[in-house]
Amino acid sequence: MEWVYGILGIAVIGAFCWSWSKMPDILKEWTDKKDH
Repeated sequence: MEWVYGILGIAVIGAFCWSWSKMPDILKEWTDKKDH
């Protein structure tokens, strides 16, 4: 049953890294919307 936690951990880390790599685009988009 430990493998479930391993998969969950990898999924969480992967999602975190993906969102972190997307962060500049999201922030830029958000600031653009705020300006206009």
